[in-house]
Amino acid sequence: MKVLIHDDRCTGHGRCYTLVSALFDADDQGHGVALIDGSLTEEQIALVHTAVLNCPEQAISLVDD
Repeated sequence: MKVLIHDDRCTGHGRCYTLVSALFDADDQGHGVALIDGSLTEEQIALVHTAVLNCPEQAISLVDD
């Protein structure tokens, strides 16, 4: 699995990079960006679920490789 942030939905609330700073950061406009590109470990998947559940725009998805 890998993480995908839908740029058209993200408005920059920052919950992803506040809650899971190991896997997310902000771009120059404050929108979330994934720091990991590629397959995720089970531990990382659990952390991404935290970000997914806390994103008010539902802009974060986990997708199959």
